[in-house]
Amino acid sequence: VFATANRITSIPPELLSRFAKQELKEYSDQEFIIVVKNVLQKNEELDEDSAATVAEKLVGRTHDIRAAVRVARMSKKVGVIRAIELLNLTKTIAIA
Repeated sequence: VFATANRITSIPPELLSRFAKQELKEYSDQEFIIVVKNVLQKNEELDEDSAATVAEKLVGRTHDIRAAVRVARMSKKVGVIRAIELLNLTKTIAIA
């Protein structure tokens, strides 16, 4: 049996103890671009240039593939930049 969760803090310890935890690292920027382009071309029927635009505009904002799909779907009506704004995917700012 396999189970997935984005956060395990709400899972009762009694249940969590029955699973072996395996944490996956976040996609690198390059991996994210490759995955997003493939998903958007295959599943959302975007052309290669449009898929690349969505992927590249989201680097530094998110590495969530589901967010890329939402942007792609919305961008067909309002454009990529406006879709990102409407979905409130603002640029991540690093604080040193």
